[in-house]
Amino acid sequence: MELTTASVTIFGLMAAIIGAGIYYYAWKKYKYKDAVKYLLACVAFAIILIWPYFAEYILHFRGQVAKVNYYFFKVLIAIDVVFFIWIYFKDFFRKEKDEEWIDYLKKMLVGFDYVNIGIVIEHDGKFLLLGRNNVQPNEDFLQFPQSDEINGNSEAFEIAQKTLRRTTGLVLVKMEKSLGTLDGASNSGEKIRALNYLCKVKPGEIKLNKKRYKAYYWISPNDEKFKGLPEPIQNILLNAQDYLRNNPQEK
Repeated sequence: MELTTASVTIFGLMAAIIGAGIYYYAWKKYKYKDAVKYLLACVAFAIILIWPYFAEYILHFRGQVAKVNYYFFKVLIAIDVVFFIWIYFKDFFRKEKDEEWIDYLKKMLVGFDYVNIGIVIEHDGKFLLLGRNNVQPNEDFLQFPQSDEINGNSEAFEIAQKTLRRTTGLVLVKMEKSLGTLDGASNSGEKIRALNYLCKVKPGEIKLNKKRYKAYYWISPNDEKFKGLPEPIQNILLNAQDYLRNNPQEK
């Protein structure tokens, strides 16, 4: 392929897109693993920075008359630098927010072995409750979808999102409103505290992980089945119902 100003410009644009993609991937996947994130970001930045000089070398080496459009590449580099600054400032402010969350989790952990997120989901005035497998002594025990333990980990939303998708097939979009805590114990005797949040999910079919849950139910506070729920769970559902009644735009 003949290397001309147009072809070098196209390759430069491709390099910019690749670099921006690596930045974004590093920020999303490694935002709490700074060493890896900075390494990937530096590699991406080097791709953008070195490309114009590399392209010019090839053109001169091959005796091409075409010249690299330095102004275009400078714009690409400027955009890349702005993107670089943006993701790190965003990461910085997010960490400040997460520090508050971690402090909150530490308080919630006092007296408990671990905490998780209780995911309260509403649809047409009813709330999703799941029948858990192998719960002793009450085999009919119902609970909200639960995240894996978060134990001071600041990535609570990501953990809740992954667990919900793995166990129910639903996709968590947002943790909307704190509804209070539920305290309990596992079959092995570990003390557990659930931080319950009214959550938004994408519309979709429920596909239960049968190893974890045996059935699911949509229950309204007006249903007969609601009366058989433990009082703490009833209170969570009533709190959620009151919140949605007062904030209809959140439905």
